[in-house]
Amino acid sequence: MGWVIPFHAPLILISDEPSVREQAVRQLVRIGYDDLRGYPDGGMATWEAEGLPVIRVPVMSVQELVHARQAQRSPTVLDVRQDAEWRAGHLPDAIHIEGGRLRSSAMPLSKEERLVVHCGHSARSTVAISLLEQRDYQDVWLLDGGFSAWEKAGYPAVGPTKS
Repeated sequence: MGWVIPFHAPLILISDEPSVREQAVRQLVRIGYDDLRGYPDGGMATWEAEGLPVIRVPVMSVQELVHARQAQRSPTVLDVRQDAEWRAGHLPDAIHIEGGRLRSSAMPLSKEERLVVHCGHSARSTVAISLLEQRDYQDVWLLDGGFSAWEKAGYPAVGPTKS
């Protein structure tokens, strides 16, 4: 969180599950985020019903990515996992920039090209996509399930993998 949201930033939590909100509050307070303003009853449905802004991230499955690569319409794949995860195995032809470096790194990517972002599963990818959008990248997608889904589907990886 600290590399994305400044400490002392006011936060609103959105979740349909009270237990998820309670766990998030505990974790946020534990690491120093204490300006928690509340949450909308009813989660995202309430947020949207009030006409508040919503941005959706397009999602690409690993099968869709493979098909795009086979059809020579391959988007650039950006792996935002940590260095050790990258070395343990990664998608062929992917570019690696740790998520924590996206805010300040020089980016070797065109802001107009399609980017498919992934991490181990999907959580860090969504944060990375937000950072890329703040830097005016226009066509950013989430790889559904991340590297784990790629491995589970049996697609080839570069370097050692868990399989």
